[in-house]
Amino acid sequence: APIIRRSSSPLLAPFELSLLRYGLVPPGFTSAREADRYSLHHVRAKRVGWQREVGKLFGAGNRCLVPMTRAGETFVTAGLWGRWTRVRQGSEMRIESFAVFTIQDAADRWVPLEIEAWDWHAWLKGGLDLETVVNMPAPMLEETR
Repeated sequence: APIIRRSSSPLLAPFELSLLRYGLVPPGFTSAREADRYSLHHVRAKRVGWQREVGKLFGAGNRCLVPMTRAGETFVTAGLWGRWTRVRQGSEMRIESFAVFTIQDAADRWVPLEIEAWDWHAWLKGGLDLETVVNMPAPMLEETR
């Protein structure tokens, strides 16, 4: 799926559009099968502080923007991406993947954290700290979602 993240060559362009696998594969898994089984599709903002591997990615600035559509309209949500690498018998296997950041709404449902256009840069550059993110208002959910 497409995401927008900070560029690996910031002198050429500050951000890049990349195709990554949906379902974050946390570092530390020993096999692709295990990685598939335990990948994260959603990262709850309140848990980042105590999920060690996810917290490391958040702290390292591995943030991304995830374009989505709903009822024919495009919007952007916050995401977290990572790179899982395994070297076995001289060959390297690399998976780049991401998960959608979620927050609780007024009805205690976990919903994607929508990022408004004016906050895109701040999210990608790390200008929004975890406390700010956790306390951001959740979008108003319609019954059709």
